Amino acid sequence: MEVLILRADPCTTGLTSLQQFDPRPLAMRNIVGYSDQFRSIWLNSSAQNTTVRQLYGPANIYGILNDHDHLE
Repeated sequence: MEVLILRADPCTTGLTSLQQFDPRPLAMRNIVGYSDQFRSIWLNSSAQNTTVRQLYGPANIYGILNDHDHLE
């Protein structure tokens, strides 16, 4: 097995840091509510061992128990 080290040349890519990297097409960037929709889709999916779930912390169990109910 051979390991390749890939380096992005800032002169050709225009990237000076990874914070600028966005693999989405230009039409899909800066959409209002995209991050909320992305989070909702992954947290509600039935897939178990996805690495994207590590981006979000666990739910606050005490907050859920003490939350009010709008129907009461």
